[in-house]
This record gives sequence, structure tokens and C-alpha cells, in this order.
Amino acid sequence: MTEIGAASDRWETLLSQSVEHGELRALDLHLAFWLARVAGGAQPERLLAAALTSRASAGGDVCLDLAAAHNRRVGSSLAPLYPSSVDEWRLSLRDWAAVGAPGEHSPLVLDAADRLYLGRFWAYEQAVAERIRVLARSWVAGINNDLLRAGLARWFPHTVTGTVDWQQVAAAVAVLKQFAVISGGPGTGKTHTVA
Repeated sequence: MTEIGAASDRWETLLSQSVEHGELRALDLHLAFWLARVAGGAQPERLLAAALTSRASAGGDVCLDLAAAHNRRVGSSLAPLYPSSVDEWRLSLRDWAAVGAPGEHSPLVLDAADRLYLGRFWAYEQAVAERIRVLARSWVAGINNDLLRAGLARWFPHTVTGTVDWQQVAAAVAVLKQFAVISGGPGTGKTHTVA
């Protein structure tokens, strides 16, 4: 057996054992090996990145943050498959035919912030972000301003003259805009404002 063949067998063994340890799913490995077959480049760090990206999506994440994943390698049965640095990982992935840049149609997408996406999840995220941008720029048509003022005065009667009642502003924006986000820490009045 050649040295490359022996190394390949070791990678496959480590990846297979990761399923037994619950670090990856069989589906994650299937994706990684399928990408290696169709795109070539079956280096361990590439297989690992593909499998971890698949696993991240199953866990509710839209992408794999390479730096965060690299930091979590300690104690992992997959640790020997990680490259020595995130820079090395990024370079290896950029040279892989399975990985494209944002906007390219490819199975995996690596963005400028070292986040690796399944291609379709990158496209979904972009579509949602664009829709939010459009809605956030849009005003609701046909609002009766007198009725809005009266409602705001009724629901927020304690505004001190000369001060800004940010809850009142948030409520007004939520009525006037197609899309609004109301945020704040505990007890700041988010629920009151929304109500």
C-alpha cells in the first residue's frame, strides 16, 4: 500500500469513527465523499469542512464558521484531520472545485469572513436578506397620520415634553414601515411596545 493510500484509509477511518462518536452523521460523510468524487481533491481538511458544514446545517446553522470550528477541534476525534491553521484551511478550500465564491453556483460557498455554506443555504440567506432590505426601505401606504398620533398618545401618555419616548418611536416605526425589529434588554418595554 502506498503512503497516500494508507493516509487515505486513515482519514476514512477517522471520519467513519466520528459517526460512531456522534460528531458527524452518515449523511455528512456521504456528502463529503460525494463532493470528493465529483470535484476531486479528497484532502482530509476538505472532506472535514464539507462534512462539518453539512452537520452545522442539521444543527440549525446556515454555515460553518471555520475559525470557530478550528477552535473546537481540541478533544475531537477529528482533530488529526484539521489543518494547522484557519489560513491553511481557507487556502485549501479556495483551491477546491467544489467551493465557489459568493454569487457563484457551486455546492459549497466560502465567503470573505471564512464562513462555509452549502450552496443552497447561501442562496437562501441572500434571498431573505434582500427581501428584508426591500421591506425595511418601504413605508406602509394609506396610514391615517391623525389616527396614528391619537393612538400613540393613548398608548404612550407619559411622554415628558422635550424628551424622546423610544417605545413610542418604535411603535410608530412598526406601524409605518413594512419591516421593523424591536430590540432591547430585559425589562425595557419590548412587549409593551409591540402590544
